[in-house]
Amino acid sequence: MPGSKSLHSPRFVLAGCCLALVLVMASVTSVNLALEGIAVDLGAAGSDLTWIADAYTVALAAFVLPFGALGDDKGRKNTLVVGTIVFGIAAGVAATSSSVGFLIACRAVMGIGAALIMPSTLSTVTSVYSEEGKARAVAIWAGFASAGAVLGLLMSGLLLEYFSWESTFLAVAILAAISLVATLVFIPHTSDEEESHPDPVGAGLTAIGIGALVYGVIEGADAGWGATAPVVAFIVAAVAILGWAIHDSRVTWPMLDPRLFRLRGLSSGSLTLVLIFLGAFGFFYVGLQYVQLVLGFGPLLAAVSFLPIAVVVMPVSALTPRLVERWGDKPLMAGGLILMGVAFYLITGLTAESEYPSFLVPMCVFAFGMALASTPR
Repeated sequence: MPGSKSLHSPRFVLAGCCLALVLVMASVTSVNLALEGIAVDLGAAGSDLTWIADAYTVALAAFVLPFGALGDDKGRKNTLVVGTIVFGIAAGVAATSSSVGFLIACRAVMGIGAALIMPSTLSTVTSVYSEEGKARAVAIWAGFASAGAVLGLLMSGLLLEYFSWESTFLAVAILAAISLVATLVFIPHTSDEEESHPDPVGAGLTAIGIGALVYGVIEGADAGWGATAPVVAFIVAAVAILGWAIHDSRVTWPMLDPRLFRLRGLSSGSLTLVLIFLGAFGFFYVGLQYVQLVLGFGPLLAAVSFLPIAVVVMPVSALTPRLVERWGDKPLMAGGLILMGVAFYLITGLTAESEYPSFLVPMCVFAFGMALASTPR
């Protein structure tokens, strides 16, 4: 039908995918402002708060690769719909939590839903755009990925100014419902059934390997790198990742052929993305503590203080494809990473006597570098 085709125009598809992406990224950061209220109400210790924040990240990291392959095989709209439903229900149930363990479990389930959502948004965008418009569409997607974290902070800060921490999870559940409607209306059915084949062993090994690796990093930072839990986690991660590499290099239809990483573009691009996300969430973690504990900002003011990141990232991300055409991928990615490093260096010069403008400068430098580094294809 003509009306159906118009609803599935690339612009509407991009808008629906970006809304789903904001849902995923906002939930990474929004919980950080709510941790103080959670600690008081549920009696959470420091290590508990770490896992309330990071159970989501561990689940997302563990399942994003196999669920991306699942979407290619079974249909990306299907995984978007299922993921959004799982995500929204888990967020709504989390608002009823009366114990730390239950809240951590809900956050983990939210991470599983996010792992179904995130890869399907990008693959859907790239499947509906022509080669001429694909670079700009991916740039906009990347801009929303970066800005979504700031929008999550703003939403959480605004709610916490007037309501309790439960409101942040209810708001996420409502946003998930809106995103679900947008997915059902605007997102077409796409898949790569001819090129995609199930690889349950490879999927399981990557989920175990990546999940154990992230778990080890989190536990190592909290308990010490020589503690039993992180050491065991790193051993499990090494064995699982090695097992995946051996398995997927021998099967006829691997989920992800490890030999592809011999391609410099793929390996360098993957490493760049890892560094970008490490830098981004490290910046949010340190920056939020600085504006709240040192500058004394409340939840809403702390969230608003990070808005310059979105103001910088969105237009720079939209402009970057043109810069790529003129200068190439590598100079922009290298320049972006350098700017991110400069921003971290400038932050080391902040003191208890510093004021917000002294933090604003490195924040804008960081946002500019992140947009340059993450947008090129």
